[in-house]
Amino acid sequence: MTLKSSLFFGLILLSVLGCGQGYKSEALGPDGFKEMIEDNPDLQLIDVRTVGEVSSGYIPEAVNIDFRDPGFRQALEKLDRQKPIAVYCAVGQRSQAAYDMLVEMKFHEVYHLTGGTIAWQQKNYSLVKP
Repeated sequence: MTLKSSLFFGLILLSVLGCGQGYKSEALGPDGFKEMIEDNPDLQLIDVRTVGEVSSGYIPEAVNIDFRDPGFRQALEKLDRQKPIAVYCAVGQRSQAAYDMLVEMKFHEVYHLTGGTIAWQQKNYSLVKP
């Protein structure tokens, strides 16, 4: 085997092996989201609603980072990319955008609650008041 073909083979092997170390991202309904929260003690749970919305109640252990805040992306940059992260909002629109941003930023494991806190409460899952 020539040096050129050895290098080519090595690059292919590295790219194939690297695929196994990829990223995980998933949109979950309330049941799956609740289960994922319970199964991940290292989870970074982020509520992307406004402070006013959070005052009506939030999922326990969530940290509020307002999607509409000009420093939103910079706040995400401070989070641990190696730990799982889950985002939610009121109906799922802002958390979908935040989810897309986190995937683009190469966070390793990202989840998003479809239907937001509205769907969460329809399943009779509770929110805590600040």
